[in-house]
Amino acid sequence: MMEQLYKIALTSFAIGTLFLPLLLFVNYLEARYPATTQLTSLAWYEMFIILMLLVIPFGTLKLLRVPWNGKPPQ
Repeated sequence: MMEQLYKIALTSFAIGTLFLPLLLFVNYLEARYPATTQLTSLAWYEMFIILMLLVIPFGTLKLLRVPWNGKPPQ
């Protein structure tokens, strides 16, 4: 039980650490383009964010070898 809690905490920390540069980039874009609060004119930016929101958590789980189905590895 403690090992699973440790893996969840480590995974959460790793995902948060990997999202930090992305959040800083969002802050930079919002400061640079203050008139576009939704940033709808930046389609490349939106695609980048969506891709990172999908790739980072699953990549982190895979790198930390956390089982995706909840069963312990054999």
